[in-house]
Amino acid sequence: MSDVKHFSRSTFRWVVFVFTLFPWALMAAPEPGGDEVNGPPPVHPIDQAMDLAMEEDPSTAGMMRAIAEAGEAWDQLLNKHYQSLRKILGEAESEKLKKAQRGWIAFRDAEYELLETIYGKMEGTMYRPMHALERMELVKKRALTLGQWVELLSLR
Repeated sequence: MSDVKHFSRSTFRWVVFVFTLFPWALMAAPEPGGDEVNGPPPVHPIDQAMDLAMEEDPSTAGMMRAIAEAGEAWDQLLNKHYQSLRKILGEAESEKLKKAQRGWIAFRDAEYELLETIYGKMEGTMYRPMHALERMELVKKRALTLGQWVELLSLR
């Protein structure tokens, strides 16, 4: 007895229909991180400086240096946005921000520990910059979030 499944005509038509349209849908899809109207999102100057430094020195040490410098810049920007938010919110409301930031720091530290565990199991120099980049991305994301909130509250 054969394991070949037989499809009904309607199922077969549906499969042909989907596979006929799929390539067209794939070709019409926008680029990741952008859309057809606005194009790709702009690259932040901190990321531009990091990319340029990595192009100038693509060694592992050069990448680690570039990521460390970018990480420091993101941390400084995060602190700048945090202080701006505190001023905008005022003393009473900034306590909520302070509580949230302390929670985020605990989350960040726990993520750092997890990343250390994961990348600690890896061998090879390529994983060092990957590990550093993931750590940096956590701070970058928080800095951008706080910056968006500063912009939002500045509109009122």
